Amino acid sequence: DDTARTVLDLGRINQRNGPAYGYNPTDFLRDGSLRTVVTVNPLEQRENRLGSVMARWQGLWPDGGASFLVSPRLAHGPSSNGMSFDWGATNNRNRAVASYSGRLGKRASGQLLAYKGKGLQLQWGATGTALLSDAMVTYAEWSWSRERDLLSKALATSVPETSGNRIVAGLTYTTAGKLSITTELQYNRFALNRDTWEALAGAPQQVWALYYLTAQDLHELASRTGLLVYATQKDLFVKKLDLTGFIKFNGTDHSHMVWIEARYRFGKGDLALQLQRSAGQARSEFGSVPIKGAVSIVAIAYL
Repeated sequence: DDTARTVLDLGRINQRNGPAYGYNPTDFLRDGSLRTVVTVNPLEQRENRLGSVMARWQGLWPDGGASFLVSPRLAHGPSSNGMSFDWGATNNRNRAVASYSGRLGKRASGQLLAYKGKGLQLQWGATGTALLSDAMVTYAEWSWSRERDLLSKALATSVPETSGNRIVAGLTYTTAGKLSITTELQYNRFALNRDTWEALAGAPQQVWALYYLTAQDLHELASRTGLLVYATQKDLFVKKLDLTGFIKFNGTDHSHMVWIEARYRFGKGDLALQLQRSAGQARSEFGSVPIKGAVSIVAIAYL
């Protein structure tokens, strides 16, 4: 069918932009969307977060599409009431996103985005994916903005705004045996670099806690540079048994986190064993977490 289609959506929608695994600079509506942290897996966090209330128009055609959404302000800020719809977590200011996507050839595609939030200058973004071979895919994300750095946001201090880029580039290789390995390089101009991190060595622990909690709430990269290695093995030894794991490296403070999950999928549920280990200095991103290692058993039933 070569005819164009128009779709209009209204409601709470989990709008996800960008092909990257661990950090998405073009995912402009990501802040405040994670109400409860039940997993450190970035892909699962992205899928199971709160959506934003919005009106979204989409025009779709065979070689691409365009969209425009408006997400209005519904409350001043997040609610601490566990039974609340928590409109203020995702809709605490007026926001709008416009995008255009299309093919860049038989094996490549891209997307251009523009984002405007109240009190923010217009932000730009772009993504691209390319099939290098039958087993190898590469992707990239970029966004540009002018804003305060992450530390000043965490400490609520007034500093001049600066312009900068957020960039992610990754490569995924999949074998014939259903093993998929992704390597992702990450960059955030607004996060701490090594020199600033060392200059704040004597800062109280509360400063570091605020900084990392703010990065978590905003779904921001807490380090100037980062690395993610993500692997999935489908049907390990037997059908429906999947092994997933990743390693996250903080390029600023040199801390890291390892997470591994073995999950068996039944017809009406899942059973999973998860292992997690964090290491680093006391004031580092992964070294500052109170629990350095954890073992979890997760059971899910679908009714």
